[in-house]
Amino acid sequence: MTQQGAVSLRGLGAVVLPDDDAAAIDRLVQQAAYFSLFSTPNPETPTRGIPLIPFVGQALSIAFSVNEEMHRFEVHQSLPSPVCGLHITQEVGTQPASKVQMQMTPMPNNFQAADDRVPPPTLLLPFLSQRFCALRGHLEFLDSEGSGLRAFGTGHTFPATVAGQARTRLAGVLDILEGQGKLAGLHGTGIVNGDIQPPGGFAFNVLFRIIDSDAKLQARTPVQPLQSAGDPAPDMAFMPFISEPDPDYPIQVELGPSGRHVRLRVVERLRLVDLNFSEELPGGLRSQTTPGALVGRHSTTMILDMSTSEDVIPAYSQGGEFSFADKDGKRIGGFKADLFEARVFPTLLPGLRTPILRIGGFAPPTQGTGQFTEPVGMVSVNGALSLATGMISTLYMVRLSDPFRIFRAAAS
Repeated sequence: MTQQGAVSLRGLGAVVLPDDDAAAIDRLVQQAAYFSLFSTPNPETPTRGIPLIPFVGQALSIAFSVNEEMHRFEVHQSLPSPVCGLHITQEVGTQPASKVQMQMTPMPNNFQAADDRVPPPTLLLPFLSQRFCALRGHLEFLDSEGSGLRAFGTGHTFPATVAGQARTRLAGVLDILEGQGKLAGLHGTGIVNGDIQPPGGFAFNVLFRIIDSDAKLQARTPVQPLQSAGDPAPDMAFMPFISEPDPDYPIQVELGPSGRHVRLRVVERLRLVDLNFSEELPGGLRSQTTPGALVGRHSTTMILDMSTSEDVIPAYSQGGEFSFADKDGKRIGGFKADLFEARVFPTLLPGLRTPILRIGGFAPPTQGTGQFTEPVGMVSVNGALSLATGMISTLYMVRLSDPFRIFRAAAS
């Protein structure tokens, strides 16, 4: 096992550190560059299904060769109001910022996925929830320095019905295996959140969170304004929130009786956040994150499965709840959401004795109230925490089906 994969409680950083080490860890947990993208078809090499039997069409596909153009994706949220609650505008850029290639491959539930392992032939069945892996994933930013990344990931499909129509939700977690250009040598996690209509209908957001230790990806001046091509998903509402520790409720760590599980009781405060980036000159690839007002809270108990000997720790959660309020503290609604699947990547950075835990996962929302009544969609989780200091910083991307434009009412 590598040092990054140390899975003892002490190895994960549940120790008391000197103040200078604690300050360094807290800074590295929070200092991240975000890149939010939305997919559109690549006219040069469209996405296509790989059929079970050649020459019989793509109806019975065992994999999908995904080739998409990725555009800058920006979401702007106004302060919640007592009348309209949360409301958004969302838009993509006119020109692609990157291109992505991967093979989305369905796999059996008991298959142990890895970057160098191809699952046995498995049909994608849109009426079932199925696991899949993303093989040979590569994303290339269209900047002047050849920045890009190679990644491997797994995820799930989820059948759903929205306004009487069948939909297939898509959610996944990507681990960056290698970076190029400005991303060379950096660690990061990606989350995928969207809908698919096979064989060629993919509409998803990819949000990358890169640990930016030396702040080389941070924009020193405002990035170029987005040249908008409009709303890429008029019947979906994407809402990003960035978390911070709740000072009244520090993280509680409990080791299970058998030592196989670690339970983390987490309470976070949620802020609005604007995520912007640019790949253009001057400056090349760079990110700008602007936290906004406090609008809510998230509480959950996360369980880490320490029985694995791999460098990636499986995780899930229980009792997860999101709640939101207006500027006067009046509740406007909320929902429950437990991590259906998550991965924890212990990441040891230069100068630190204990690893930072990168966390990627996804949680279907349920039991909504107020503005979030009957939620259909997905909550993606992309963050980092330290058990040594209790610092946590998570970017939640809440995607909800919005056929009646509930989350756009005030903006309209």
